[in-house]
Amino acid sequence: MKDFSNILCEALWSGVRVLTDDAMDLGIYTQYIELASETQIVNLPIGDVEATQTKITEMIGEWKEPVRYNNKIKYSFNRYLDANLDMYRRI
Repeated sequence: MKDFSNILCEALWSGVRVLTDDAMDLGIYTQYIELASETQIVNLPIGDVEATQTKITEMIGEWKEPVRYNNKIKYSFNRYLDANLDMYRRI
């Protein structure tokens, strides 16, 4: 899969908040993970430093406690591990 990131996939699956930029195509991940809330993914306007700073400052100011989003995997986790192991063995 083009531009597929295991670490992002695992972060989404585990339910932690993800900071990214607008250039990222999340469609590839939503094929495999059903997101419980769109607020889990925070798009930062990295081309605009002040807007990015404002967004991060707002997030810090609104933070009360850790949140775990209850996402659903649309694939077999064992198959995911096997595919990764197969790829690493070919390296």
